[in-house]
Amino acid sequence: DALKTSMREGTRLFLERVVLAPGTDVRALFDSNQVFADATLAPIYGVTAPASGFAQFTAPPQQGRVGLMGQAGMLAGHSKSDHSSPTKRGVFMLQAFLCTTPPPPQPGVNTNIMMDPTLTTRQRLERHRENSQCAGCHALFDPLGMALEHFDSIGRYRETENGLAIDPSGSLEDGTFINGSADLGTALRNNAAVTECLLRNFYRNVNGRDDDVHD
Repeated sequence: DALKTSMREGTRLFLERVVLAPGTDVRALFDSNQVFADATLAPIYGVTAPASGFAQFTAPPQQGRVGLMGQAGMLAGHSKSDHSSPTKRGVFMLQAFLCTTPPPPQPGVNTNIMMDPTLTTRQRLERHRENSQCAGCHALFDPLGMALEHFDSIGRYRETENGLAIDPSGSLEDGTFINGSADLGTALRNNAAVTECLLRNFYRNVNGRDDDVHD
């Protein structure tokens, strides 16, 4: 419970003091390397715990930790309880950053990913996508989520999974090649469709309703 509370507060501070601070570019939402941690959260980020309260840190560069999706609370909130989930993370980003809702799985399709401790999550997903009924939709969101695979189910950085090297590379739907979280953050920042979605979400929240054809 203490870690959950710290994760929420760390993310709130990131949004308040980095993304929405006066004079900043709101697209820091995607590629800022700043994090906020207290003594509870500091071990997750690999930084020295402050003497009290929260302090602002630059994330260790080797982690490639950037943006909202580099925040431990976001990574943990879009994971399974005992392992990361590129699919959950990717679907969230597709909806929140690109304003695109993927179609639901076809009736009767088994959506469970086989657990195998001898494989990486990427390898398990690749086997899942061998089913043509699954491949199309997963191609929309898995590359987004796979870019974050260096972060485990609670957002800690890792080099390997099940003793195997992690491959966070892939191509986005527009053909942009990315290799890890930092590349993903840059791609999102520079993507016109992402900026349009960001502004659309601001508009919807300010007005308390969805936009329509007249808007």
